[in-house]
Amino acid sequence: KKSIGYTGNEVDIESYIKCKSRGYDMGECMIDTKYVSGASILLSVDGSSSMDNHCNSMKRARDMVATLYKSIEGVPNINLEAIVWSGSSDANTSMEVTHVRSLNDTRKMGCHDSYPLTPTHMAIQYSSNMIRAMPGKKKLLIIITDGYPQAVKNNTEIPVDVLCQMAHKEMLKALRRCPNIVG
Repeated sequence: KKSIGYTGNEVDIESYIKCKSRGYDMGECMIDTKYVSGASILLSVDGSSSMDNHCNSMKRARDMVATLYKSIEGVPNINLEAIVWSGSSDANTSMEVTHVRSLNDTRKMGCHDSYPLTPTHMAIQYSSNMIRAMPGKKKLLIIITDGYPQAVKNNTEIPVDVLCQMAHKEMLKALRRCPNIVG
């Protein structure tokens, strides 16, 4: 070509070398994935009853999320979302999730009396799947909770040490989906 431009296809160098050395079709070494520049941030906030009782923890979390939304105004390619999660105390813990996608949505952040438990293992799994689906290559998951995990199965409370093991296992899986996690 007579001039160098910034448009065109990208080539995966490793694939190019493998294809060239083995005599394969060179079209297979083109990169067809375009990465979105910027970052995705997900705040995963515990919405159990203890967050409402201890030192206004939910109010502090809500203020922090609102501050983050205000701080990224006008900054391109930053995708910020938050979720508030808590678990039911029914026969088997189910999790309620409230999505917060804007500064105005922070008003929805609160604790629900009918969902007083802290199913940390379920929240880690849900949050890591959610951050994996968000756009961009750079991702950060922030998990905010104030206490021990709590969950019920067959009308019996699951012991804390078992829940901690379950949360640890989910955290290991989550780190494969998103290596940048802060708790």
